[in-house]
Amino acid sequence: MPSNPSPRKEAQLLQEFYNAFATHYDSFYELIDYEAWAALIQRELDEWLPGSRCILEAGCGTGAVLQEIAGDPQQTCIGMDISRAMLDICQKKSFVKQRAALVQSDLLSLSFQEASFDAVLGIFSLLNSYSHAARGLMLQEIRHVLKPGGIFLTDFATAHRYHELRAAAERHEETSHSEPAFNLHQIFLAEPKIEPHAQTEVSLHDRFVIDRTLNTNKHTARHRLYFFEAEHLAAEFSAAAFEILKIIPLLHHSSAPAPNRLMLIGRKPCSDSTLKSSMNVSRNFVSKTA
Repeated sequence: MPSNPSPRKEAQLLQEFYNAFATHYDSFYELIDYEAWAALIQRELDEWLPGSRCILEAGCGTGAVLQEIAGDPQQTCIGMDISRAMLDICQKKSFVKQRAALVQSDLLSLSFQEASFDAVLGIFSLLNSYSHAARGLMLQEIRHVLKPGGIFLTDFATAHRYHELRAAAERHEETSHSEPAFNLHQIFLAEPKIEPHAQTEVSLHDRFVIDRTLNTNKHTARHRLYFFEAEHLAAEFSAAAFEILKIIPLLHHSSAPAPNRLMLIGRKPCSDSTLKSSMNVSRNFVSKTA
């Protein structure tokens, strides 16, 4: 893998990885309580978008969350993923024909018209799969397809989660997963040494990185996971002209110093005249939650 892959190369690597992993994905994540996860998402949708709404789930994968949210009669749902193999598995599930449409597309170049959706969902660490540069492009694309006043709801693993995983790896835990059909291995890249006078936006955002390598009987595929702080992601949302509505801790053990997963909800301003005030609100929100 290139030391610093371009956003387009990142998207290509993700596509290759999930095309190779698709047949193993549902069994690998079978213990996740998708129903409870979707219920939390649904509560936020009902709070911020009362009435009927059109929803895009970006990175829908094999459709576990899409299946739950598509059951609400107020919602028209479209699932989108970069991986054709993941969508092929989703397509075979009975709910799709009646309640959802599926589209293959790249988050860095979405194939939808401007202002198509009331909400875009990016669930299960979608943003962790992209570097700071790629997330900037993605947020621009998501903002473009949102209607004025529409929301982007996403969750992400924090830098605290990275440190948890790294500590486990040092104890020789959670570094790999092996089954007869595949092996998934994680390598923790060396954290760059950054002098205070040499700090840049990129160095602050892409410090905590894991290389994931998947080996199956037929394929080897790799991609990276990036971990970051809430204030850094909120700053990216603000730079992309989103108003930060809410940051919600999702997983926070009582003994942990910080949550290892957060949900962030951003809103596209209703008009350009509100953009400046929305960005100021976002900055103030970040300072209170940092």
